[in-house]
Amino acid sequence: IDISKLLNEDRTIDLLSLELVTRLGINFLDSIISRSIYPTDDIYKWAINNRAIGLGIMGLADYFLKRKIIYGSPESLEELEFIMNFIYKIAEDESIILGEELGVPSACKNLPNPRRNITLLSIAPTGSISLLAGCSSGIEPIFSEITNRKDTTGTYQLIHPDSNEDYFRCAVSSNGIKEVSWNEHLLIQNSAQRFVDSGVSKTINCPNGTRKKTIYDLFLTAWKLPYIKGLTVYRNGSRKEEVLTPKNLKKDMCPVCGSELVKGVGCKKCDNCGFGLCDA
Repeated sequence: IDISKLLNEDRTIDLLSLELVTRLGINFLDSIISRSIYPTDDIYKWAINNRAIGLGIMGLADYFLKRKIIYGSPESLEELEFIMNFIYKIAEDESIILGEELGVPSACKNLPNPRRNITLLSIAPTGSISLLAGCSSGIEPIFSEITNRKDTTGTYQLIHPDSNEDYFRCAVSSNGIKEVSWNEHLLIQNSAQRFVDSGVSKTINCPNGTRKKTIYDLFLTAWKLPYIKGLTVYRNGSRKEEVLTPKNLKKDMCPVCGSELVKGVGCKKCDNCGFGLCDA
């Protein structure tokens, strides 16, 4: 579910559309289990007896951006928990309805509320499908207004469509700098996992010079948080080639074409290609 597209004109979340999309998603994923071809009888039996599905979200950072909510702030955690709680309740209700209509599998009969699916929600990385949808991936933050992406099709630049807006920095970090702290990463994941009965994909990006003690503190903090099941830590620059790398913005040079930026009131603009950058 791309939640960044589910906003009313006043920038409040469209709960009616979110409910509709959630119910459709649960029906769609449950149908896939019935339609799929399984390689072995054991896998087929497990799938039919459990009917595990995982509906998730993407576009969280874009959603925060449009609502002018700072990523990692207390307000963002409260908003994320509200969204995931709402989605889970609707997903569970729809699965109960499907169970009444199509039958409850054996693994789900002893649940407090028997339903069609043993698990309902999961948050995937959505690295590729978020590109198709035109939104930020999963529950990850926006690291830069310009990102270099390298894959099997080549190397190209991704420029965030809202990078020139005065509120763009709201999506980046609560402390007003480009790097999102590892504690902010963990708090976002913890809030999401609270209402997700399966897994949550989350990568904790750390600077290249991060020390072992910091990694130790990171994992210990994650272990102490009540809902986190697991996480990934990536130290920037630890691989020779990376799929995504933030584009470094030189003060007076256009990051797109390399031409000189023309200074204005609170903004810098490239007369050659039209790129603009305003102070937040």
